[in-house]
Amino acid sequence: SLRAPHLFDTFDIVDMAYAKAPQPMVWFVSTSGRLLGLTYVPEQQVGAWHWHDTDGVFESCTVVAEGGEDMLYCVIRRTINGGTVRYVERMASRQFVDPADAFFVDSGLTYSGVPADEISGLGHLEGKTVNILADGAVHPQRVVTGGSILLDIEASKVQIGLPITADLRTLPVAAQIDNSFGQGRYKNVNKVWLRVDR
Repeated sequence: SLRAPHLFDTFDIVDMAYAKAPQPMVWFVSTSGRLLGLTYVPEQQVGAWHWHDTDGVFESCTVVAEGGEDMLYCVIRRTINGGTVRYVERMASRQFVDPADAFFVDSGLTYSGVPADEISGLGHLEGKTVNILADGAVHPQRVVTGGSILLDIEASKVQIGLPITADLRTLPVAAQIDNSFGQGRYKNVNKVWLRVDR
């Protein structure tokens, strides 16, 4: 926690769980309502903190081994259609080949079947604006009304759920200049390379 004191100062940890596969991760539920994660590979000297926000409050977490992966389950308190509810939600696998299988939403469901333009069974998200992935393509957002949404086009595989924001903040540039690190010196960064996986 010394590398990320802003995640811990004035907050307490109320629950934690450890996942070994496919990447070693320690998960924490903070009194801030956030889910904190520590990617931890000591033999490679990797310890990287990240946090996960949601439209609600994380209250508890556990990890369950499912096949070759350790899956994270959380209890999340949400306000849906004016009422307070608690859901047990499972973080989806990040191991997929087909873009249609990408599941990057909260409290979501997957429809898989004959092509359809109306998807129902979404009562748990009544009144919420949802993100939609239809056959691997981003679809415009919709508001769940009467437990369903209407798509612009028919699709046979649809992922629907609360939007998430994935953002990244890099550390300050500390290039070695004149046998010392360039912290505190003016820098002109004119090119950046970003490596991503899939």
